[in-house]
Amino acid sequence: MSEMSTEYKRDVVKSLANVLKTYPKKYDVINNFLINIMKKEESVILKSDIIEVMNFEIKEIGGQAKTDCIKELSKLLSATNYNRIHFQILGIISR
Repeated sequence: MSEMSTEYKRDVVKSLANVLKTYPKKYDVINNFLINIMKKEESVILKSDIIEVMNFEIKEIGGQAKTDCIKELSKLLSATNYNRIHFQILGIISR
């Protein structure tokens, strides 16, 4: 995905919330995709969009999806240097 524009990547990531609404049991495939993007991309805005999709999973799907997302967000929290990302994740985890 590195040769695609950031705006296109953001559209793809945001559309995954709609995919999750239709196919909630496919959260693990989508999470793996999101985690791979997060590892490869440097864009704070794109990472923020990915976190919002994970937040959707936490709120709407729950169960194992919630546990997996919180685990991945916790890993990201310790690995990132961006204050915006820190506050966004802490806001989600603190609920």
